[in-house]
Amino acid sequence: MSLVVSVEAACRRYEDRPALIDARVEYSYGEMLDRARRLASALVDLGVGKDDCVLICLGNIADYFVIELGVALAGAVRLPTLTKNSPEELRKFIDVTDAKAVFAGGAGVEPARAAAALVEWPIPVILAGETPRAAELELDALIAASRPRTEALDAVADDLNAIRFTGGSVEMPKGVMLSHRSMERMADMMVVNWGFERDDRFLHIHPVTHASGFLAYGYMLRGACNVMQEDFSVTPERVLESFARYGITSTFLVPTLIGGLLDYDGLGDLDTSRLRHIFYGGAPITPARLRAAIDAFGSVLVQIYGSSETSFTLTTLLPSEHEFEGEPPNRLASVGRTVIGAADVRIRAEDGSFLPPGEVGEIVARGDVTMDGYWRNPALSAERKLADGWVLTGDYGSFDADGYLYLTPKRKEDLIITGGFNVWPAEVEAVIEEHPAVVEAAVYAVADDRWGEKVCATVVGPADLADLQDHLRERLVKYKVPKEILLRGDPLPRGEDGAPLRSDLASDHVAASG
Repeated sequence: MSLVVSVEAACRRYEDRPALIDARVEYSYGEMLDRARRLASALVDLGVGKDDCVLICLGNIADYFVIELGVALAGAVRLPTLTKNSPEELRKFIDVTDAKAVFAGGAGVEPARAAAALVEWPIPVILAGETPRAAELELDALIAASRPRTEALDAVADDLNAIRFTGGSVEMPKGVMLSHRSMERMADMMVVNWGFERDDRFLHIHPVTHASGFLAYGYMLRGACNVMQEDFSVTPERVLESFARYGITSTFLVPTLIGGLLDYDGLGDLDTSRLRHIFYGGAPITPARLRAAIDAFGSVLVQIYGSSETSFTLTTLLPSEHEFEGEPPNRLASVGRTVIGAADVRIRAEDGSFLPPGEVGEIVARGDVTMDGYWRNPALSAERKLADGWVLTGDYGSFDADGYLYLTPKRKEDLIITGGFNVWPAEVEAVIEEHPAVVEAAVYAVADDRWGEKVCATVVGPADLADLQDHLRERLVKYKVPKEILLRGDPLPRGEDGAPLRSDLASDHVAASG
């Protein structure tokens, strides 16, 4: 089934219930659907047609999901991006998808404007909650001037719903293609596995372009309310203020923020009686922090593990599985068991065979939730999604006899996960090596109490560190910029395949840092 069909049905069934709230507006499900249908008509009038791509670069506001639904109702494909993305990164996303329109708001306005100006064809820029300049459009005015689009949507389950950029080379960003089928199946899975309730209120603290945004659709199917914290303020005071103000029952927190809350003196004032789910994932969490979180919040913690290539979640550690007496059970070090109704998850050996419990191999998944492939990259698509439908996650781990999945540090592509965000070293290395004083560079992860992993680099060449950091900040989203850079006179150590020995460099980095 198409995701948009399911969401439309929910909007009609729960027409009078609150759907979306931010600091300025509140929309019922009926109002959300009406705005989305009007926006769909406006997009069609602007020349956006079936399977055309539309870039979205704005913060957590109520209209974010109005825009996503409107894009889908127009038959188009959404490109969710971070407001932290640089203009050059956004330009690449527009170029490789031939995007036909750009939505922007808040901190995303200036990067989106700059990106649109770099594109070789005229592309409408539609602003949400901002004053438009000449030739730009304003969301509310566009919606008000358009009729609701009530024509039957010519969309089927196999049509693309979204392209999510997760990295890639400098020339070709890696765009994960997700169908309506995969997104709708994931939303169904959430309701089945986590038991969402109609009176739930889910707080979006982190960008809805990531895990938080996936969860929103599960809550929509139950007629629950999505509350948007627009400014991405992750101070403990701000989070707890939102909990109290909106009567929050559920949220998603990266482990970094969980740690901040646990260290906050005012945490004891939190009324936990309404809490049902605190989802966490995207980065490692220490056993001590996890036990402290269980003590502080109660039986509400839900760990999730997955990837963009698998529509968000493959395994989950449920609230009941966080409960224990005496010594903490081994399962608290796992990422849970396979969710019901999403995908078959197995451990694969290098020769393609499947491994039994206790043996380490690559985590692979097959099912409706997995990606169609990578946008305009058939070679990588064939490499990561095999002919028999198995998607290679690039993560390694093992199942135990009870079905709990344990991750190992080994990952394909030396992926770095910092504060819940993915960073591919090759992408950052290419930008570092654009600097004229850099001969070569290697990027790697170093363990960090706050971020889980921090992005670090070793650079060969007579570069000035301050100048190099300025160079990187202009070209990369903030979380990709190395937090520490070591300068080196000798060439980088490399393996037989020519790749830098990142693990050796990471060890040297830790030693040099004391």
